[in-house]
Amino acid sequence: MNQEKIDSQRHEKSSNFDFYQGTNDFLEFLRTLHCECIFDSIDIRERNHYLKNFGPAVYIQLRENGFVYVGETFNLFARTMQHIRNDVKIVYMGAISVWPLTNDERKKTETFIMGRALEAGFALDNADKIDEALESARKTNELKKKLLDSMEWIEERTL
Repeated sequence: MNQEKIDSQRHEKSSNFDFYQGTNDFLEFLRTLHCECIFDSIDIRERNHYLKNFGPAVYIQLRENGFVYVGETFNLFARTMQHIRNDVKIVYMGAISVWPLTNDERKKTETFIMGRALEAGFALDNADKIDEALESARKTNELKKKLLDSMEWIEERTL
């Protein structure tokens, strides 16, 4: 995806972001992912002990600008604090434990969740990884179609 298109999408998304609806949609998205924990901006700062002990994770952030950021880390606390030190304004964050996945498996899970976020209509802040996420979403949709076709075939055979 070219940088001009990404910048255009970023400007349009941030100027049209409905904060109330966006947060509700994001929280519902986290529930569909079965996130083990969901933090709001206050929790992130107050529950450091929980973040420190969470372990390897794929995390999903809704940022103040209306964009979603999906990342993976071995240390959720350190990575979250790094975002905050870089002046990222996190509204909500969900995390999924990926212990004992390898680094490569964590990255594949991150890409898969990015694809799911794109399918759900969220604009991603991970501009450098959008192409990978789009490919993941395309493959997931192909698999869904094959599964549905198989189920229809089986249903027709049993009638």
